[in-house]
Amino acid sequence: TALFPTASTDAFRYEGSYLPSTTIENGKGYWLKFNGEQVLSFEGTVITSQSIQLQQDWNMIGAISNSISVGSIVDTSGTVASNFYSFENGYQLASEIEPGKAYWVKASEPGFIQLVSGAFEKSSVNFSSLNLMNKVQISDAEGNSQSLYIGNKKNLHIPQSRFELPPVPPADLFDARFGSQYMVETYPDHLNADRRLEFPIIFQSISYPITIRWNTTNEENISLLLTDDKQGKYVGEHILTGSGKLVIKNSAVNKLKLIVSNGSSKPLEFSLSQNYPNPFNPSTRLSIEIPKMADVDVAVYDVLGRRIATLMYGTKNAGFYSVDWNGIDNAGFAVPTGTYLVRMKSEEFSTTRKILLLK
Repeated sequence: TALFPTASTDAFRYEGSYLPSTTIENGKGYWLKFNGEQVLSFEGTVITSQSIQLQQDWNMIGAISNSISVGSIVDTSGTVASNFYSFENGYQLASEIEPGKAYWVKASEPGFIQLVSGAFEKSSVNFSSLNLMNKVQISDAEGNSQSLYIGNKKNLHIPQSRFELPPVPPADLFDARFGSQYMVETYPDHLNADRRLEFPIIFQSISYPITIRWNTTNEENISLLLTDDKQGKYVGEHILTGSGKLVIKNSAVNKLKLIVSNGSSKPLEFSLSQNYPNPFNPSTRLSIEIPKMADVDVAVYDVLGRRIATLMYGTKNAGFYSVDWNGIDNAGFAVPTGTYLVRMKSEEFSTTRKILLLK
């Protein structure tokens, strides 16, 4: 209360869980909440070096009075087991320790690290191997953002274990991560044609709409598919290629799923997804899976059973497809607001999805 009288909460330290603190100690880090951006000034003694004790597992540490490179930190007991992280509208990899800020680091067992101003940088921090990975960035309406990476294991030159994210922040703060608690996931160099790897993505305290941006490496024979944890009910299924983005307005979406499969593999069965978005205006998209060469008919019908638009017709090779409908019938006229049916037929397969157009 003396140093931060305008804080709207107590200070919280981390010792296996978040604990309130009435005093603040040098070398430790704390959570503090304020009602708005502000600058606070106070006097103190310049600290040019600090020995910080680490407990086993995660630690919030403080800084000294000068910026120092992470590569200059002396791990006196060899227990540092993660990268260093800051929190700036989401967890970020840190290459420097700056005065006045707190940072996270994980220790494999109790030990000490030494922060010294002007110390020799014994190792450089280089995250360039992340440029070889597929990137998925999750941002919300308030400017919070978290970048997640997934790629071939052989391209990650830093042990994956060092990319475990710190504990989830307090409940009212933004967070996004893989369900494994990592910010980086990998898949093997060779993925069997019939194998699918699923990586859940979880988040909290999201302000909608959410924007998902991706930048992929377009690795040969690898397919990345993004959907929700309700089999595409809310966001559909999106194959990630090149760069792109997806905006999610539905607040019912609090988990996503990234599916990695062999890009040369074929679907196992005929399938027609639920459309996304639904309701829609002006257009919507459906995903189609065809396991073998076959005659396929996908069309839109009104509630009286009249065929009003053809989305796919003819002989198709096995593969993954997507079709869009913009509410225009076969005669080129816009159809009115209402419920419509999309029906897919192929050989003995037949299924129908109900869609809703709102204007």
